[in-house]
Amino acid sequence: MVKSHIPDESVNPWRFNRRPVTSTYPIERYWGFLYCITHKPTRRRYVGRKACWCLKWRRFPLGFPSSGTSGSQKARSARSPIVETDWLEYWGSSKHLARHIREVGTGEFRRDILEWHTDQWSLHEAEKAFLFQIEDWGLWYNSALCLQYYKPKQVGRHKPTSRKRSGK
Repeated sequence: MVKSHIPDESVNPWRFNRRPVTSTYPIERYWGFLYCITHKPTRRRYVGRKACWCLKWRRFPLGFPSSGTSGSQKARSARSPIVETDWLEYWGSSKHLARHIREVGTGEFRRDILEWHTDQWSLHEAEKAFLFQIEDWGLWYNSALCLQYYKPKQVGRHKPTSRKRSGK
């Protein structure tokens, strides 16, 4: 795996156990982490998950020898080696948080790594468990809870149909 490059001290670093994550930290052992970004003056927070590694998809051109296809067949996609994500520069996916960071700058925020996880499933479950424990949503930038799993019902799209019972 590729060794991480840690930006200079002018960038607000990730912290784990109150210490900055340095290039000596063995991130190669982990898939990703659960994090908390805190606005220091108001103590408003955002919790999320970030993967340190991803599998990139690569598209082979038609007739490319390793694609296993002849020129007349469709091009094939394949996974390339694992590559490091942009986790060092990542500031969350919340629109509200991003707008606030643009307004006041990154200096007023602290980025903490809460937990490291070795696989994608445990990382997702840890985030979900943390978010379900939140009681006062006014102190959080998080505005949605697992949208990919809890989609709102589409009201009025389908009318219920009556079925006739056979027999009696």
